[in-house]
Amino acid sequence: MTKLSNHGNVQQKTGEVQIVFEPLIPFDSIQGMLSECATGKCSCGCDPQMLAKVDEFIAEKGQNGTIVHLKGEKVKAQEVENNFNHCNVNIPLDDSK
Repeated sequence: MTKLSNHGNVQQKTGEVQIVFEPLIPFDSIQGMLSECATGKCSCGCDPQMLAKVDEFIAEKGQNGTIVHLKGEKVKAQEVENNFNHCNVNIPLDDSK
């Protein structure tokens, strides 16, 4: 198990914020957590006001790891990163990567 926030990188993009996770973080775990966030019940304890700025939550399985897309013009990387860095959720690692 590892602290999730140790394995992701927050990036500001046009119209969205992306969180890029290392390949050893299982896609299914990220997708499940993202579904929680979309309903407002984020297990990371994210700020509800920040979550309200997100128009769409998307998890993309990439060759270099999972990419989370937080779509919305009002979503700011600094806010996401502050919440993400305080995320104390432990997650299993995919040791086969």
